[in-house]
Amino acid sequence: MVSRGSKGDRKTATLRHGFGIVEPKTSRKVEFITEEVLPFKNEFLLSFFANGKLYDRTFVFEPYSIKDENLKKVPLLDSGGVLAE
Repeated sequence: MVSRGSKGDRKTATLRHGFGIVEPKTSRKVEFITEEVLPFKNEFLLSFFANGKLYDRTFVFEPYSIKDENLKKVPLLDSGGVLAE
């Protein structure tokens, strides 16, 4: 997985994460998001194999969208989270 953020001509460092095998209906903590990057558009690019095929997904969080007011229940994980559009 790759994570990065941008705001105009400012960019965060690009971070790369490897998780190995993640079992179905489980989760992995990716990284702590600091207050400084909340005004940025934050992107998380995920590549994964399923049924013998390689898939890519990009999850985008618009500036200031990661906040308590946007928490929703995530049924699969039985916890709260901010869902990407």
